[in-house]
Amino acid sequence: MTAGQRGSPWLEEFPRERPVVSLTEDQDADVAIVGGGIAGLATAYHLLRGSELRVTVLEKDLVGHGATGHNGGQAVAASEERLADLIRTAGEERTMQGYREMDAALVALRTMLSAMGSSSLLTEVPGVIGIAEAGQLRSWREELDERREMGLEVSRAWVADDLPGASVGGAEAVSRKRIAGLLWSRDLRYSAALEVPVATINSYALVESLASYLTQAFPDRCQIFERSPVERIRMSEEEAAITCNRHLCLADSVVLCTNGYRLPVIEACSPPLLGGRIKSVVGYMAGNEDAMGAPGVRVYMPDEGAYFYLTRRRYKEGWLTAVGGPEGPITGEYDPQRIYHSGAYERLGVFMERTLVDCRNPPDRRWQGLMGYTPTGVRVAGQDPGLPALYYNIGCNGIGLLSAIAGGYRVGTIIRGEELPPSMFDPEVLMKKEIVQRGL
Repeated sequence: MTAGQRGSPWLEEFPRERPVVSLTEDQDADVAIVGGGIAGLATAYHLLRGSELRVTVLEKDLVGHGATGHNGGQAVAASEERLADLIRTAGEERTMQGYREMDAALVALRTMLSAMGSSSLLTEVPGVIGIAEAGQLRSWREELDERREMGLEVSRAWVADDLPGASVGGAEAVSRKRIAGLLWSRDLRYSAALEVPVATINSYALVESLASYLTQAFPDRCQIFERSPVERIRMSEEEAAITCNRHLCLADSVVLCTNGYRLPVIEACSPPLLGGRIKSVVGYMAGNEDAMGAPGVRVYMPDEGAYFYLTRRRYKEGWLTAVGGPEGPITGEYDPQRIYHSGAYERLGVFMERTLVDCRNPPDRRWQGLMGYTPTGVRVAGQDPGLPALYYNIGCNGIGLLSAIAGGYRVGTIIRGEELPPSMFDPEVLMKKEIVQRGL
């Protein structure tokens, strides 16, 4: 796969109109947010709507042009981590609370869009996961049983009628051809399919709309500075001094919303919890534009440890089918112009040709985005246990939009001094996991 225009379709769909404002003089704020993606703007939204605090957002490039503008276009209340693994890490009650918060985030997203007059950005569509490998099928059956026991929503499922015990767990036994049809696939390897609630959205358009809305609705309390990279944060117990564009921004609290990007230098009496603990991963995507289509999301698990995803939605005057899956870790500063993993687009092309009906390869366009993975496998959203002025809403862990909104609500609520139930997003979960791993 060497052909195809490079560049995110999401940035192209809604050309930017706001002027760029950079930090050119010293500032002070109640809360400074580092990172102008969905996590940063969702955090600003919850703070500004729920308090009288003054909020400053510092973005090193342009709002929404990082991972937010280079993703697969989905909003789903899910995690790449298996439910059983999350329970082992965070405990059952924290895990259940985390899922409740992601479900609530979809409601909050609808409210947010309605307030901005942008409800049309969100389309709730059918989603189907396809499973081919026997071990994965056993895992999904176990997960469905666990969800039932915990009182979580259980999806509709289909299993190939040529498998022993096909109807176990309430799944409907159907032909492999039917399963392939549900998956928009030509590949008859898939032996099961699971229906999931999901939505599609251009998250760059969401964030750009949020930036316009917040600066207009709260002109005296909201400032957004772009092309304003944070170089250093000097922490004390009571405030933070942020060095940016050779100026200082003083704030009572700082929220890091940098996803997989390198953290700024932090000078403090104790090391920050997430210092050196975020794994940067580049994900690769490709897309085709067509005159006709049907909306939906599909996820394909052809073998253990690998998955691909597809989003089909209206795009400009036609339809866009976006496909992703290949990814790989990187070290150092991220260069968006560099293809870090030489075979990624080729693997994506092989999958598309083998799997998808009416596939064109090479595709019309291709793009990549930087993700951040935490040691717990889920977002970290809350206060640093050793640095009271430092907060996090960080780590998409592959599926990040709704958890970013949930994290923004969580951080905003904590900064306002209100209590929340313990959640799998709490920084304490990461501390507990590392203590267990070290055998302390």
